[in-house]
Amino acid sequence: MTVRYKTLVLNIIRSNHVRKVYLKSDSQFTVGQSGDNDLILYGTEYPKKHTLFYQKSGVYQLNVKPFINGEVTLNSSSLKISDLLQHDILPQKGDSYFIRLSPDKQGFVTVGDTKIEFSFQYIERTATRTIKSPVYSWTRATIKRLGSDLLFKIIFLTLFTFNA
Repeated sequence: MTVRYKTLVLNIIRSNHVRKVYLKSDSQFTVGQSGDNDLILYGTEYPKKHTLFYQKSGVYQLNVKPFINGEVTLNSSSLKISDLLQHDILPQKGDSYFIRLSPDKQGFVTVGDTKIEFSFQYIERTATRTIKSPVYSWTRATIKRLGSDLLFKIIFLTLFTFNA
């Protein structure tokens, strides 16, 4: 059985290398100087860890800080993130601004020398089937090994019997 659902897909482009990340509903995408981030940034102007994309109450969010530039597109309308910040349109908490991402929105953000393109795409997921396999048993394994390579065992036992 195949199920189709829309998920947030990130195309991370850094120095002509492209990496795709499929953001699941319970995961987040972090950037920063620390080695445990999804994208490591080099420079003192970046925080140790910053959650860039995440899901809150079933809706994906883009968490923008001053070091992030980019553009968000909805149908034929495109808005630069810097313009949204300048006009004070986005909800703010501390020095972070939040952009709500609906399945119709797409765009890109630039963080340092990295460009991250985001869009919602249909992904087909097949239902997983569990296969019952027998539990390992040493007696079953021993009996199975006794039946293998019978010709060698018969010749060995014949020579051993004649020699004894």
